Amino acid sequence: MFRPSASLVLLAWATSCAAQGVKNYGGSSSQRSIGSQLVPMISRTDPPFTIENMTCDFFTQPLNHFVPRGRSPSYEQRYCVFDDFATDNSTSPILFYVGNESPIENYINHTGLMWELAPKLKARVVFAEHRYEGKSLPNVTSDCLSYASIIQALADYAKILDELINPHNKAPVFVFGGSYGGMLAGWFRMKYPHLTAGAIAASAPSAGFPLPANDKIDWANRVLAAGLGKQYPPDDPTKQEPNECPNNLLAAFPLISWLAETKDGRDFLSKTFSLCDPLRDDGSSLLTWAQAVWFDLAEGSFPYASSYIPFGLLHKVVSLPPWPTQDACWKSSYLHKDWGVQFSGNRSDVRYGVAYGDSGLALDVDWDKVTSKSPASLSSITNSPQVIGLLTSVRDAVSIWYNITKDVKCYDVSQAAPNLEVSHSETMEFRKLREPSDPGKICQDAIHEMGSWGPLCCNDELNLPMTFARGLGADFFWPPSHPRSVKTYKDMAKSLKLAPCDDPDGIYGFSKEPYDLWSTMLEAQYGTGVNMDGHSNIIFSNGLLDPWSAGGVYAEHPWKDPPYTGPVVQEITDTDVIALIIEHGGHHTDLMYSSEVDPASVTKSREIQHKYISKWIKSFYEKAKGTSV
Repeated sequence: MFRPSASLVLLAWATSCAAQGVKNYGGSSSQRSIGSQLVPMISRTDPPFTIENMTCDFFTQPLNHFVPRGRSPSYEQRYCVFDDFATDNSTSPILFYVGNESPIENYINHTGLMWELAPKLKARVVFAEHRYEGKSLPNVTSDCLSYASIIQALADYAKILDELINPHNKAPVFVFGGSYGGMLAGWFRMKYPHLTAGAIAASAPSAGFPLPANDKIDWANRVLAAGLGKQYPPDDPTKQEPNECPNNLLAAFPLISWLAETKDGRDFLSKTFSLCDPLRDDGSSLLTWAQAVWFDLAEGSFPYASSYIPFGLLHKVVSLPPWPTQDACWKSSYLHKDWGVQFSGNRSDVRYGVAYGDSGLALDVDWDKVTSKSPASLSSITNSPQVIGLLTSVRDAVSIWYNITKDVKCYDVSQAAPNLEVSHSETMEFRKLREPSDPGKICQDAIHEMGSWGPLCCNDELNLPMTFARGLGADFFWPPSHPRSVKTYKDMAKSLKLAPCDDPDGIYGFSKEPYDLWSTMLEAQYGTGVNMDGHSNIIFSNGLLDPWSAGGVYAEHPWKDPPYTGPVVQEITDTDVIALIIEHGGHHTDLMYSSEVDPASVTKSREIQHKYISKWIKSFYEKAKGTSV
């Protein structure tokens, strides 16, 4: 989702808007965000509730809420309501989903937690679509993308609640959201507490901004390493088998680089990894290919087969298996096995040696350099059962993604999973495709093809550094993504100079100022997630298998000193702002429909959410009764 510079290689769905193509802007429906939601049903083949069950309509919104009335263009925001569970449409609780970066249908289909809570709470269910998504598209011909912003989206939700859904504030409203939507849910409760009684902010990296995350630039990848170290299935406490998966990956990557230095070594790699074309470079393309899948697999840490992540990226209705990260190590490959790898030296400082079992090969790694003084011949290495076993295990592990269709005969390393170098942000430039003399058409094409995320990134400068680095000594990646001197986001930002978002004809309305890597606008607006004093009734839920948990809001950060052994519920304030820790949760698993294979930690999280919402409902009605007396 972003492309700041060639020197900044990002892992993951790279969520900082510094990376969202700030230079090369144009956008397409393939662009990806914090948790791309354009996906079919996850835990159920046929969701019990779809948009067909709901009553949908449009509500007129100003594109700019912050100018005098009548001075702004307007657009029609789509919303959908389901009232069948409610006993009184004027006072029954309202479960309100603040739409994020996809059409509203996706959230209606996926957010099983709301549908399962609604009959228990006798609540109305409402989904509101995010501006610039689905059918909620502006019809403007100038500055047409400048209105895609968080503050405007939140104001949309406030206006529709205040004027249409809950006039006179007679009913308690609970806002729900996951990923970027989770950030919106938490911020909405913080910004408009008079309109809501509470919020469920699931997998929201709201504390991932530059100031609180300055020293956490590789923490998302630490989460990946912890997940690789778990058994299959990860929620089975009786499984205690040896697991070499993280060690084997850390050993395999410098080995690939070293072998790729010679033609014979490249030929061996090409054969071992079943490549379609002979490897011709220094091995960097193969390394990128072999490393790019792990963030996506971790994000999709669901206990059931799921099409959620692959559809969002591949636009194919294909599924990852249950627990894909652990499956990659334990079921799809032998990567968990002992392949004779032995380490020496200081791995945390990326100065270590690696011996490769019966091959006789020993490599020395010093940051991004790999050398060997080993007398072992290339023949002894390429004929070593342990070397072959190690490398074919890496191939088979990543095939869980690259052969997800089960019909791939060979692998094209140029088609890496769309995260490591953020290749999915290869965008069209509309000025080359449209006549510059027709700005209205350029704008409408951009609005229909871009969606909300890219423009929002340009306008709000949403920097989330905890995904920016890897291989710094605390995970299984190699080579390091940055020089040894880089320890913090502050260090990293010194060498980054980003151009403004591309708006050559001045039609989109983007700022002409250079992109601000240290923008604190969002922190000033909503806080960093560190100091929550003055706020109440927010549940920040995070699954510890989800790399986005690195940017979550906590009283005690679970990745500061892993493994986390603290309480499931952390009290951030004494006014019911809590962090809900889900030991075996993936990316907002708690928002999904419940399943008979859910881990106990996921089931418990939903029970806790139900308990708190019930408490907040009671408090709302008691206050309302006292006010009316």
